Amino acid sequence: MRERHYTGFWSIGAIIQVHILLVGAIMLNGCNDSTNSSQTPSTSTESSASPTALSVPQLMELLSDRIQGASGEMQQALGPQGGVIQERTREEVEKLFRWEYRVVETDTAMAAAEFEKRLGELGNEGWECFHISNSPQSLRITCKRRPRSALNYLKLIPGL
Repeated sequence: MRERHYTGFWSIGAIIQVHILLVGAIMLNGCNDSTNSSQTPSTSTESSASPTALSVPQLMELLSDRIQGASGEMQQALGPQGGVIQERTREEVEKLFRWEYRVVETDTAMAAAEFEKRLGELGNEGWECFHISNSPQSLRITCKRRPRSALNYLKLIPGL
């Protein structure tokens, strides 16, 4: 299911593309070898011009060229695994827009300390309890959480 961002943009496709570019940039930075370090930098006037000297269309064209170049390099670096990586990335990004739900029923005769302990256990598992309903026989606790995702670990990468 696709979700529409409040600004009207389709967010899943954009996030997938940005994630793939980030993964590719990280891989390309980490994969520099001695042959790349011996190459001399480009001396073209386009790349050496200051950003203030370029018009907006020129800057957009330069940015587009660099992104396409990086995309091509990333495709070469990923080789036959590119499709698998793209599919897994799509799945991980889709998890950002989903919720998991859990309904727990407890005995109404449960002591307050025991009830707090049970809520603490659910919280430690990542569940946020947002509704409690009471019936004569039991208490029904409704909880939600985001699915576990590898993207949660991106915040641990220095520089991101």
